[in-house]
Amino acid sequence: MADLHHTWSDAHQDGNTTLEWEMQVATDPLSEHYWGFSVRPTQFNSVVEVLRQWTVTDNGHSWTQHLMVQTRSPLPGSGLRFSAIWVVG
Repeated sequence: MADLHHTWSDAHQDGNTTLEWEMQVATDPLSEHYWGFSVRPTQFNSVVEVLRQWTVTDNGHSWTQHLMVQTRSPLPGSGLRFSAIWVVG
C-alpha cells in the first residue's frame, strides 16, 4: 500500500494581487516519489487562479517547485493555503 504525506504553508494577501510560492525539496530520496501541489483560499468569497507552475532542478539532486497565483478577494488580509502531497510506494 502507498504511503501518503502532506505538508502545507499559509500566505496572506491583500485584496487583488499576484504572488509566487515556492517549495524546495533538497533530499534525493524524496525526488523519486509522486508529488502533487495545490492552492486554495482560506476564506469564502475569494478566488485564486494558478497563472504558472514550474520546477527548477540543480546538480545537487534537489528541485524547487514554483506556483504563481493571482487572487481576488473583497477583504484585505485574506489567506491562501499552499499544499504539497507526496506518495511513496
